[in-house]
Amino acid sequence: MAPSSKSLRVLIPSDTGQRFSCQSCTQCCRNLVVDLTDRDRKQIEAGGWKRRLDVDPYVRLGGKWVLNKDEQGRCVFLSDAGRCRIHEQQGFDAKPLACRLFPFTLSPVGHSVRAGWRFDCPTVARSQGKPMDADEDALGVLARELLGGRGRAKVEIQLKTGLPAQSAETGHLVGILDRWLRDGQRSPTDRLRGAIWLTSTLQDAQLEAVREERFVELVELLVAALPAELSANVPSTPTSRQLRMLRQLAFAHTGHVSFAEMQAGWGRSLACRWTQLCFSRRFRNGRGPVPSVIGNNGGEADFADVDRVQPDNGQADRLNECVLRYLRGKLQTRTCFGPAYYGWAVLDGLSVLWLSVAVIGWWARYFAAIRQTEAFGLEDLVRALGVVDAGAGRIPILGSSAERLRLRFLQANQGIASLVERYSLWPSR
Repeated sequence: MAPSSKSLRVLIPSDTGQRFSCQSCTQCCRNLVVDLTDRDRKQIEAGGWKRRLDVDPYVRLGGKWVLNKDEQGRCVFLSDAGRCRIHEQQGFDAKPLACRLFPFTLSPVGHSVRAGWRFDCPTVARSQGKPMDADEDALGVLARELLGGRGRAKVEIQLKTGLPAQSAETGHLVGILDRWLRDGQRSPTDRLRGAIWLTSTLQDAQLEAVREERFVELVELLVAALPAELSANVPSTPTSRQLRMLRQLAFAHTGHVSFAEMQAGWGRSLACRWTQLCFSRRFRNGRGPVPSVIGNNGGEADFADVDRVQPDNGQADRLNECVLRYLRGKLQTRTCFGPAYYGWAVLDGLSVLWLSVAVIGWWARYFAAIRQTEAFGLEDLVRALGVVDAGAGRIPILGSSAERLRLRFLQANQGIASLVERYSLWPSR
């Protein structure tokens, strides 16, 4: 798409190593429910697509207009050749806004916008294509269409619950954590353990009287103390309750409502809820076969099989690069706290980000287990990132009070560090 002078300034990190160019895998055409703007519907109507498809191109769903899907759950515009019919016959600019924007996200920042990207796009997870900032101008045009040509008022972000954050405080903390995560002189394990300890220490601190410059000084002092703390505080084996909560959190990330379920009547909806409750109990108990909760998995595995899987040392560099790129991307784009993550405070959102490494580790092991192997590789990790990032900020239960209570419990007694160590994504060298 050609850039326009009528675009908003886009803030997009350029040093995370993240790349993207669409590889036409069509996964988004199968998995996403695409909301339509008034302009999108008018464009579809003008193209005469109802007559050409011989089916409604869009339908009313939960008070919104969305693209219709066929019986296999594919977008009705997806051809048998794996091409978008609108794109093919009318060009990229005729596609719905959500389709043109994916896998990017845009968040208002005053009169600018900050871009993020979604790891449920496997091309993003694999980092294939052009550097992310190559799309800056095109994203500015999309941002203008999305936001009506201007940014929005500043949204208050909290440092801790009930404690508003100053912009300089958030910026400094994000910068410090990003610098720590990219420190190649330290092992990936120590980098993540250090980030967890720093976040936990700040969460426990009385920060009300330590603001702005004093907060920056405190963070610098804690970073200086990190090497000694890493030597003194080795995570313990997670307790059975911590493991149970981790499995339940892994299940919670699959809580998407499918297009077919959204259209179902109350009877089928009730049956789906009952099934979900049964699956939740099985994840909590952690015995026997893992329920099939994410579609056609292509195999079966017991919970015990999942726990036997470890990272593939032969793919250590690729696994480490992928995970660090994910963490740094979420940090720099600020999509792990604030408006992008249920309005949660910075330190809570950071704790969730570190905890997500254990959840991703659990799902990567699951995908390896259903292949009947005891080592997970990059493609297992890519699928696991897709499960977790598809839900982050988009599944209401993950932002609920129950999840806040779960986080509080796991923040205590080194729970997050213990779980991350148990379901490590970092192969030993």
